[in-house]
Parts: sequence; structure tokens; C-alpha cells
Amino acid sequence: MKVRTHATAAIIAAVTLSPATAFAAAPGDGFPWGSWLASMFNLAVFIGIIVYFAGPKIQAFFRARAEGLRTDIDEAKRLRVEAQEKLDEYSSRLAKLDDEREALMNQYHEQGEREKDRLVAAAKRQVEKMRADAELVIEQEVRKAVATLEREAVDLAVDMARKSLESKIDERTQNGLVDGYVNDLKSMEA
Repeated sequence: MKVRTHATAAIIAAVTLSPATAFAAAPGDGFPWGSWLASMFNLAVFIGIIVYFAGPKIQAFFRARAEGLRTDIDEAKRLRVEAQEKLDEYSSRLAKLDDEREALMNQYHEQGEREKDRLVAAAKRQVEKMRADAELVIEQEVRKAVATLEREAVDLAVDMARKSLESKIDERTQNGLVDGYVNDLKSMEA
């Protein structure tokens, strides 16, 4: 049905457009109706042959082409929907990544603060330990110095007492002391 419609349209177009050449002829010659009708008949037969033999193939070609275009359009629509879904998914992921990045930055900042606090506390403990160790060392050194001074004072006092006694005790007093000591030892033995 469609082939006949197209063929009819082609014939009408040919008939309508062909008198233009006839009007281009010189005046007085008249219009060559016989050759024009023969040409139109030949054209109609030629178009009829093309429509009869090539019509189904042309129709099949255009039908397949239209079907292919519909398929391509449907596929393009499907791909567009998939692309939009992917875009939405990636946009969502990107927004989540921004949130995750912000959360990680906050977490790293908090870890840094905790590490700083831990290092400061460790440094304070170290300083306190060093101070306590220094005080202990100072206290030990002071005791050692006091003990040394006391020992030197005792040695000096003993030396001064010995010199004082040596100057005050004569030989007779010394012999009396030695005799008294010997007697005390004898009485202890008995």
C-alpha cells in the first residue's frame, strides 16, 4: 500500500515538473505533446518496474533501518539512564568522600592533640624524675660532704687533743697512766 502511494507521488511529481522543459521551447514551435506523453509513459513504466522489483527490498531496508534506529534510540535511552544512575552514584560517593575526608582530618587532628598531650606529660614526668634524681644526688653529696667534714673535724679535734695532752702530760703522769692501765688489765685477768 505504501509503495503505491510513493509511486503515485513520484509520478505526480514527474508530471508536474516535466512541463518546465516544454515551456523553455522557442515560441511558435508548440508543445510536443506526443513526445511528452511517450516520456511520461516510459517514466511510469520505469518507476513501476523499480517499485515492483526493488519495492519490497527498499521497504525491507527502510523497515530494518527504522527498527535499527528505534533499537539505537532505546539503547541510547537505556545508556542515558544508566549514565545518570552512575552520575548520581558517583556524586553520592563524592559527597561521602568529602565527609570521610573531613572525619579523617578531625580524627588525625584529635590523634595529634592526644599525642602532643602524651608527649608533654612524658616530658613533665621526665623533668620531675630528673629533678628528683638531682635532689637525691645533691642530698647524697651534701651527706657525703657533711660526713667528710665531720671526719675531718673529729680528726682535727683528736689531733688537737693529742697535742694538748702531750703538752700537758709529763713523763711521770704518763708512766702513772701506763701503770694504772696495766693494773686494770691484771685485775681483769684475775
